[in-house]
Amino acid sequence: MPAGSDLIRGTEAIAKFWQSVLSTGVAAIELKTLDVYGQGTTVTEVGEYVLRAKAGKLLDRGKYIVIWRRQDGQWKLLRDMFSTNVPPRTS
Repeated sequence: MPAGSDLIRGTEAIAKFWQSVLSTGVAAIELKTLDVYGQGTTVTEVGEYVLRAKAGKLLDRGKYIVIWRRQDGQWKLLRDMFSTNVPPRTS
């Protein structure tokens, strides 16, 4: 559930989305988990992200929330939503 986008579903569509992000010049994605909570088969992770270009220039920073579900003995991503902290450019 990226900001400014329709819902993206399925492995192929998600891979295509992230490939398009990487093709814009994003060379590094930094994730910082701030909180994890839940019980049973569902856990929520809240954190911050930073996107950088090859030279280390900051491209974007923001926050995210991921919901994980334990299925067949493995934690699998169920929902992922993120939004930028960078204000839009004004003309």
